[in-house]
Amino acid sequence: MKQKIIKIGNSQGIIIPKEALDAAGIQQGKEVYITPDPNAGTLIISERLPNENYAHNTRLKNSSQKILEQYREAWKNLAKIDEK
Repeated sequence: MKQKIIKIGNSQGIIIPKEALDAAGIQQGKEVYITPDPNAGTLIISERLPNENYAHNTRLKNSSQKILEQYREAWKNLAKIDEK
């Protein structure tokens, strides 16, 4: 589902379709937390306060994925050595 960020007064906002809110179990009028993750380029919207380690865990996951991608061939070669 793709939405456009729009200008609302001096701020910016996004229209969240009812179906998306229903799927997440978030009702109109509820307060939510918005947690930015600049490394992943995402915003997390949640009714509950996110785990304080979320940003750290996400950075660790992203770093790990980059290392796995960067050294993919080396990992494959190491796996072949282990099979012998």
